[in-house]
Amino acid sequence: MKPGKRLFKTLTALLIFCVSLNAMSWGYEGHRVIVQIAIDFLSRSVSSKVVNKKMMKILNSDANGKPTGSKIIPPMIASFADDMRGNPNFDCIKMLHFVNIPADVTDYQTYANKNPAGDAVTAIEALAKFMRSNDQADLDAVPAFTQLRVNVPIDQALALKLFVHFFGDIYQPLHLGYPEDFGGNTVEVKLFGQMTNLHSVMDGIMKPFLTDPTDYSKDLEREETKLAKKLSLRDTLLQAVNETLALRATLYQFTQFETVTVKPAPGSDPNTPPVTKQIPIIDDAYITRIRPLLEAQLIKGGLMLKHALRQIFDPEHTPGPNPYIPRELTCEGLF
Repeated sequence: MKPGKRLFKTLTALLIFCVSLNAMSWGYEGHRVIVQIAIDFLSRSVSSKVVNKKMMKILNSDANGKPTGSKIIPPMIASFADDMRGNPNFDCIKMLHFVNIPADVTDYQTYANKNPAGDAVTAIEALAKFMRSNDQADLDAVPAFTQLRVNVPIDQALALKLFVHFFGDIYQPLHLGYPEDFGGNTVEVKLFGQMTNLHSVMDGIMKPFLTDPTDYSKDLEREETKLAKKLSLRDTLLQAVNETLALRATLYQFTQFETVTVKPAPGSDPNTPPVTKQIPIIDDAYITRIRPLLEAQLIKGGLMLKHALRQIFDPEHTPGPNPYIPRELTCEGLF
């Protein structure tokens, strides 16, 4: 079934999911689709299959490199970083799932007020270097990783799990969100009659259509062939980040609103009158307009992740420049 034909399917599931969602960044399905697309493309040539084999070995070996007998495949680790949000040892890297960047900033590199502990972009860069060198010093560029290592050793397997997840995060526009609303988390919206927030909608809007991430990724590949051809190996991660920044405003373009009366919070002054405010409505028309944008982000994320994994695990057979962010805005000297 093509993605376009799934638009109005299981809207009830969409409603239930979005109302209950807790900002899980694309959800399990979206992250898995990005990784699945990367793996599908990596499986198309002999040289690319080398990358898959190396990842499989990393994910299914112990600290001494001996096989564990497990059968973990890369798509299975796509949401590992979100799964660890309930683990207090991983609290120190919560900021690495996103970048807070104002609406008037169009170039990530020129933004001076980045989080000194690190963000999704600096995390991707540091993890890429570490996976190439296996030198723990490469992780020290991100203080959040230094703190994580106090309680959690970062080996190649953990680095890969974090890398593919944070890579997927930067393609969700609200993970490069406005600081004042925490990436849409404080923007109240009404979704099919229920109150939720914009970030939850963006993370959950794809879920009903991703019941089978493998099948969906193949649908996207077939429909986005032209997009795949347009993506050049000359694209850097910085360019991808800046393209995502440019998409954010589109998600705030609401056409329908509802006046809602909000009662004073319990325990407040009893003389405080209720207030009314305009709440944006997320309806079928909004979803129809936004879904193609998000689908394009999924395919772009998958294709660029393929390039990134080849640069890390099989650079000698990877044509073109490095797809990450060299600080000097060239394609040399990243690692």
